[in-house]
Amino acid sequence: MRGLKMLAAISAVVLWSGLSPAAQARTVGCVANQADEVAVVNTLRSMYAAATMDDMTKLRAVFAPGAYLFDGGTRYESIDALMEVMHGYWAKGVKFVWNVTQPDVHVHCDEAWIAYVNSGSITLPKATEATPTRWLESADLEKQGGVWKIVFFQSTRVPPAEPAKVIEKRRNKRDQVGAKRVRATYRATEATGVDSSQWNNAYSPRPRWAR
Repeated sequence: MRGLKMLAAISAVVLWSGLSPAAQARTVGCVANQADEVAVVNTLRSMYAAATMDDMTKLRAVFAPGAYLFDGGTRYESIDALMEVMHGYWAKGVKFVWNVTQPDVHVHCDEAWIAYVNSGSITLPKATEATPTRWLESADLEKQGGVWKIVFFQSTRVPPAEPAKVIEKRRNKRDQVGAKRVRATYRATEATGVDSSQWNNAYSPRPRWAR
């Protein structure tokens, strides 16, 4: 057992000595603090502020070189490529509102990742009001030159909830189909001479309030 501990210690020293001086310095001095967590959240908020204003200079500034994005199941090789899609929506009169909420930030040395709920809205052309919309999003960031930069971003829209009227209509249709099946089976039992009153009590559908 003592020999194994000695071997592990020697291995750790060898691995450490193999790191470059810069890498050793980053590993020793990297302690996550609240300021970094706040800075990571603000980086995403700056991204949306710049996108809302269509300020490509500020928008590009929050992304690292080579960063790419996943949005709606499509990969975009740069923020410029994604903004081309947004320009198409804006040209049609579609309006977006984005807000970073419920951020969950993890920082380690010069790397960080964040997951959050983008709670906003979409207003379609000629719509009288905005439709509340949520996206589940996350991003990986690196601190480059003391500034947090996005190296990867992904966004998935949460499907909108069905209106109560649609749900009620589907439920009524299901009940009607069930009632037709019950009546058909009831008539079949009568034709065979089976005591249908007992069957009806056992198999008739329960009223909705009793479910």
